[in-house]
Amino acid sequence: MQISSAMLCFVLYAYVIIAAVYFGISFYAYRLVDNHEYDETYKWVKRYLSPVLEIMNGFVLFLFIGLIAFSTSLVGNKTTLFVLGIIIFMLLGIRIGNTVFWNERKVDGWTGMLIPCMLAAIVTNIEHEYYQLHFWLIIVLTILSVLYISTVVLTYIAHEKGDVKGTRF
Repeated sequence: MQISSAMLCFVLYAYVIIAAVYFGISFYAYRLVDNHEYDETYKWVKRYLSPVLEIMNGFVLFLFIGLIAFSTSLVGNKTTLFVLGIIIFMLLGIRIGNTVFWNERKVDGWTGMLIPCMLAAIVTNIEHEYYQLHFWLIIVLTILSVLYISTVVLTYIAHEKGDVKGTRF
């Protein structure tokens, strides 16, 4: 069971890093859309977001298959895992439906902050319960790390593209 747990944690952390970049950048795209000073930056950020979505859907599938397969030894409260999994899939469905049909930035911006928090809640459920301070500190740390990681990626890409306004945003 050690190898399977290590593989699951690897997939989970790889997904968390990719999701942090994607969700954080979509949150910043939500912030950029109304600011006409950054129209050029918004155009390349919007182009960057499309391919990442496809990679992310594969990771989320493997993540939940792994959690369900190994849940007897990893997860203490399976009902909570099931409820959080349903909420995450609903938020991803809303997000994908928004991308395909409505293309409203508010939905992308707020689901971009909620989905990583739900993923952190799953990881915290593996180790602790919700009434502990540790759980809420993990949620705050998740929001800050999503914003930081995506800011670093956006700044790097803006610097590579020569977009001075994008590096200052």
